[in-house]
Amino acid sequence: MNKVIKKLLIAAMVMFSIVNEVSAQKVWLGLKFAPLLSWNKAESNTISAGKTKFAFNYGLLADFQLAEKYYVGTGLEIAYMGGEIKTPLATQTVGGIPFAASNISYMYHLQYLQIPLTLKFRTKEIGRLAYWAQFGYGNSFLIRAKADIDGNVAKKGDGVDVNNGNEGFSFNDNIYFYRGSMIIGAGIEYPIGGNSRLTTGLRFDNGIFDVLKEKTMNATNSNLSLQMGIYF
Repeated sequence: MNKVIKKLLIAAMVMFSIVNEVSAQKVWLGLKFAPLLSWNKAESNTISAGKTKFAFNYGLLADFQLAEKYYVGTGLEIAYMGGEIKTPLATQTVGGIPFAASNISYMYHLQYLQIPLTLKFRTKEIGRLAYWAQFGYGNSFLIRAKADIDGNVAKKGDGVDVNNGNEGFSFNDNIYFYRGSMIIGAGIEYPIGGNSRLTTGLRFDNGIFDVLKEKTMNATNSNLSLQMGIYF
């Protein structure tokens, strides 16, 4: 079994054990899936942002009630992010091989384990709908990083031919392990019977730290997602 899946299952067991210690009236537990658009923002003049990446995240939802309308929202999510970075000239190490290229682009494919921690506000039902808003912080830990590389000129003998495009290079050593972000979101909930509720809304996850380890390349990564889930 994949090591990441094992870690996620262990974390889920810990969360369920915590939930069992709290009364059912004070905890809402559910599952979520969220398609998203992810992009990089250039923070240095040596690079520019390129294409946006379509991705998604999924995982567990847990809302702990503080008062009638106030909750601490958290969970465990597997989050796929990324986006493109372009630079007119770069020296990069891929698979231990340094190479130089001009007009080079990197399309990053990043996978994280994310643990958000937010303050969530939920209204009483108005008709059949309840409305919610949240604000908080996202803790993300890198699981895997890859990049597709394209460009015009590669140094002879480097073993990397960017003229023909190179997909799926491992970039774990080029991306910081920790990603921090500010989260803001809003949406609605709809009861479907008993204590079960459907939820949907928009969430903006704004990266606040550099994700690239390259000294001359600085960028933050953000995403906008459509949150879809069910509370049981």
